[in-house]
Amino acid sequence: MAAKVWHLFMLFILLRCVAGGRTMSRDCQALLAFKNTVHAQYNTVLASWNPIDNTPCNWYGVSCSHDHRVVGLSLSNFLQGSIPPEFGNLSHLKYLNLSSTNTSGIIPSALSNATQLQVLDLSSNFLEGTIPWEIGKLVNLRELYFNSNELKGSIPVTLANCVNLRILCLQDNNLRGNIPQQIGQLTSLESLRLGGNVDLTGTLPSELARCRNLTFLGIAATGIFGSIPASFGQLTKLETLSIYRTNLSGPIPPDLGNCTALQNIYLHLNQLSGELPPQLGKLQQVTFFLLWSNKITGQIPPEFGNCTSLQTLDLSMNQLSGSIPKELGNLKAIEQLYLSDNNLNGNIPVEIGKCVNLNDLQLDKNKLWGTIPFSLGQLSRLQNIFLWQNNLTGPIPSTLGNCSKLQVLDFSNNQLSGSIPKEIFQLQNLEKVMLLSNKLSKEIPPEVGQCRSLSRLRLGSNSLSGRLPEQIGRLQSLIFLDIYRNRLTGALPLEITNITSLQLLDLHGNQLSGYLPSELGYLTNLQNLDLSQNNISGSIPSEISGLKVLSKLVLSYNSLSGSVPSSLQLCQKLSLLDLGHNRIGGTIPPELGNIVSLDIALDLSWNALIGDIPDKLAGLRQLQYLDLSHNQLSGSLHVLESLDSLTFLNISFNQFTGTIPDTPFFKTISPSAINGNPTLCYPISANPCSTIQHATRSIATTILIYLLTFGSAAILIIVGVFVIVRVRRTTQDDMEEDETYWPWNFTQFRKLNFTVDDVLDRLTQNNIIGTGCSGTVYKLEMPSGDVIAAKKLWASNKDENHYDSFASEVETLGHIRHRNIVRLLGYCTNRNQKLLLYDFMPNGNLAALLFDTKGKVDWEVRYKIVVGAAQGLAYLHH
Repeated sequence: MAAKVWHLFMLFILLRCVAGGRTMSRDCQALLAFKNTVHAQYNTVLASWNPIDNTPCNWYGVSCSHDHRVVGLSLSNFLQGSIPPEFGNLSHLKYLNLSSTNTSGIIPSALSNATQLQVLDLSSNFLEGTIPWEIGKLVNLRELYFNSNELKGSIPVTLANCVNLRILCLQDNNLRGNIPQQIGQLTSLESLRLGGNVDLTGTLPSELARCRNLTFLGIAATGIFGSIPASFGQLTKLETLSIYRTNLSGPIPPDLGNCTALQNIYLHLNQLSGELPPQLGKLQQVTFFLLWSNKITGQIPPEFGNCTSLQTLDLSMNQLSGSIPKELGNLKAIEQLYLSDNNLNGNIPVEIGKCVNLNDLQLDKNKLWGTIPFSLGQLSRLQNIFLWQNNLTGPIPSTLGNCSKLQVLDFSNNQLSGSIPKEIFQLQNLEKVMLLSNKLSKEIPPEVGQCRSLSRLRLGSNSLSGRLPEQIGRLQSLIFLDIYRNRLTGALPLEITNITSLQLLDLHGNQLSGYLPSELGYLTNLQNLDLSQNNISGSIPSEISGLKVLSKLVLSYNSLSGSVPSSLQLCQKLSLLDLGHNRIGGTIPPELGNIVSLDIALDLSWNALIGDIPDKLAGLRQLQYLDLSHNQLSGSLHVLESLDSLTFLNISFNQFTGTIPDTPFFKTISPSAINGNPTLCYPISANPCSTIQHATRSIATTILIYLLTFGSAAILIIVGVFVIVRVRRTTQDDMEEDETYWPWNFTQFRKLNFTVDDVLDRLTQNNIIGTGCSGTVYKLEMPSGDVIAAKKLWASNKDENHYDSFASEVETLGHIRHRNIVRLLGYCTNRNQKLLLYDFMPNGNLAALLFDTKGKVDWEVRYKIVVGAAQGLAYLHH
């Protein structure tokens, strides 16, 4: 209604002007036509645009010449309007800026009539449609900004007619097609930005080298492919080359070494290959050189040491080999040096210690050997140092205690030896110390308590000895503490319960003794507690129920006694409970059935438990792994019928009685999982109860015994045995036809060096690596050495037609080959169970990559993941 009133008012004013003998100028009409498109809510911004004024020169955002003609319009407010064709009537307009005004609609072709335009900025709006080819008529245009809109279609070839154009920004739209080679005719062009148009394709036109005044070339995040033209070496004024996250391939041309004005090179996330040209060492002004995630091979040229302006050099995630050149020590300005995830070998050059401005050094995931140079202690500005997953030996330099700004230190997965220097723990900014999987020995220095900023202390898989220092209780910011698989002795220090911020406490595989302190209940943020494989004795304190967010509790392989605390029911986020291989007695508390979150595993095996399985355990409907073996439990198994999510069960060597539940799961269970229960029996239609512990002697053995015992009746016995064999063979055939026995079928989509039994024997809790809405995933190492992933789908109650449909669909998937789709090797099925076999992905799953707190995944990589997933889905769909 407000908009209609405004339009009527405008019409009234126009009629008054005509009646009064005055004619409104064309400039006023054009501007008021724009105001007429602006949403009424924002008309107050243009309140000064009064149609009764003689001239618009005093209107907000308007600039005029001395003869009162409009030469400029610049608005930066939220207006929500559109561009009227009448703007083409502004014959003297030189400057038009409607950037970030929420302008929508199309770019009218009539705008090309404003032939005096020199600057046209319509960026950061919601413009759609195509770029009018008529824009090429604006021969006086110097700057064109159409970026950050929703424009589609191709880049008009006619833009080559704008011969005075210096800046052309079309990035972040939906443009498609090739980059016109005619752009190379714009010899005055200084900045060309076409990135963020993912459907822009084709090769890089070599004709762009004619734009000799080019200082910025940006074509990142597009679909272009092919190689970098050698002719680009003629762009001697080029300062920024930004062509990352595309499909570029082939070698980097040595000619780029002629672009001596280059300051920024962004060529990461491509498919570039070949060796690094030594000629790039001539780029003495380059400050940022990002080449990560390509396929570059060969050595790092020593000439890179001549690029003395370098601040960031990122060559990570390539296939570089050879040693790190000592000449890199000449890079006095360098702040970030990233060489991780390559095949580099040799020693870390001591000359790196001369890079005094270095704050981030990442050499991880290579094949470096030798010792860590003590000269690294000279890097007073160093904040992060990653040397993990190499073959480094020798001690950790105590000189690192001079790196007062150090925040993260990760030397994991090496062969480092000696003690942990106490000087490291005197660093007051240090947040993470990760020394996993080395050969470190001796005691943890008590100075660890001085490093109050520590949030992660990870020392697992070493040879550390002695007691856990009580000073560790002073680390009030500590979140992760894992010192598993060492040689620690003594009792768990009571002071450790002061670290209320702790989320993970993993000390398994040591020689700890003593009791579990009741004060463990104070660690209210603890999510993972693993004290297994130690010598801890006494009972489990009931106060452990204070761990309200605990998800994993592992206390197996100790000498714990007493009973299972019923108070564990208060741990309502518990998903794994492992108390196996202890001396725990009493009954299973019914209250465990109230822990509905318990879905991964419940292991109470190898204890001294007695009594029945509580009926309340039927509440664990999501439980996948249950081990009650080697106890003195009794009663029936009827409770287990309700646990329809089980993928593993072991109840062997107890005193259970009655029949085994007649469920799909129990029809496929291994006999070894129920052995040692003498009075437990199968339900079979022809025989109400046939005991499991039947005689295992063969018929041939039986014949021999009979012959020795009753020699005089040998012939009769042989005849009798012949009859028995025939009867048993007939019975066996009947049993195979009975619906309670379903043989396994194994379908292979390639030649596999293992059997279905090899797969089934390895479906254990220790091999579980993940669970999902459709099943459980196992990592299986086959006898042949092959490592595969097996997904055991949840049991289905569908009929055989559904099974045939499943088999048909999986047959189709088995013949699919796509780089973004995990290869299906085969599948195993019987009537009730289905197993899918895949290639094992050693780098883990997508969730681990995205949310692992050890290494951050930037948005460029996340984008690439999304695109890759979409390509895989598109392949499946089409």
